[in-house]
Amino acid sequence: MKNLISTALDKIFTVFIVILFCQLPLFIEQYEMRLSGHVQESALLIKELERNAGVVNKTLPEYIQKLLRTDDRDVLLAGQLLQNALTRNKNLTNTLTRLLNANPFTRPFVFLFHLQGDVFTETYQNFTFGLALTLETLLYAAMGLLTAVALLQLARHLWKKLHPSK
Repeated sequence: MKNLISTALDKIFTVFIVILFCQLPLFIEQYEMRLSGHVQESALLIKELERNAGVVNKTLPEYIQKLLRTDDRDVLLAGQLLQNALTRNKNLTNTLTRLLNANPFTRPFVFLFHLQGDVFTETYQNFTFGLALTLETLLYAAMGLLTAVALLQLARHLWKKLHPSK
């Protein structure tokens, strides 16, 4: 009976891990969609700022530098805000480009190393579970299966070391 329960728990754990790994491509896809929306919105803002800078015959970086070199605190804060918007646009665009160019093997690492915290939080809060029938999902399912088996083996090994008489 004890062995039957142990086997059932192993299978439940394995299925749980596989399902969890299958969610990763969906999560990254939903993250990408949100990130793409942020990039588009940011690009619209940058275009408008460039248009405004052009009215006074300046490039956007020149316009921002002018605002940052002032003694007027209000204007300085506006310049800092514009500089932050420009930097954010570059960061978001770079992150999206890296994600779109990543292959299924490097995608999770690119996702983790270039994570945009606010976009991640939005994605997590609105994540919709599902099961995509793609090669990428099958690859992640296989990685989940291998991970589950490895974790179970490690747990058994540790259990035997900690409880040698059982």
